[in-house]
Amino acid sequence: MLGIVDVRAASPVTVGRTLLLGAVLLALGVVVLTDRSSSHAAEKRAGGTSLPPAWIDSTKIVSARALDLSMPLPEPPDTSEPEGPVVERKIGEGRASYYGRGLAGNPTASGETFDPAKLTAAHPSLPFDSRVRVTNLRNEQSVIVRVNDRGPYGGNRIIDISRRAAEKISMVAQGIARVRLELLKDEREE
Repeated sequence: MLGIVDVRAASPVTVGRTLLLGAVLLALGVVVLTDRSSSHAAEKRAGGTSLPPAWIDSTKIVSARALDLSMPLPEPPDTSEPEGPVVERKIGEGRASYYGRGLAGNPTASGETFDPAKLTAAHPSLPFDSRVRVTNLRNEQSVIVRVNDRGPYGGNRIIDISRRAAEKISMVAQGIARVRLELLKDEREE
């Protein structure tokens, strides 16, 4: 919506009303622009010799949205709880590998059937159903996995993750990656 008002101050009452209207419109998010040149040209065409004061010469009230002059307000500081899982403790850094597709359908140590399409992992000591954030240190990509198996048992690795988890942190091509492990707080305890 675009509205334009041309004010020629004839009396102090008119000026006061105009200023009050301008204050209300500014409070509602409307921008008030002053254009002295158009009023000056109009006065000359009309044969006038005296001009009103510059600040009331020609006031145009225009919606800020129509002119796209609106500036976003700064975001207030975030005082809320951090989104996402809360880290209970840092487990450490080391090498991770991923389960090959050949193990699909085999039973895990927890009794579940291994599915490479799920976000699961094998860890030597963490309790089953623990949630662990695995972060690839090469690219800082991370994935949250659920421990449902034991291992790895060789190659100086600290965790084996499912193929889907490996894809999420871009480690399939390498097969092994340096990772950081963080145990996440159990949401059921809260």
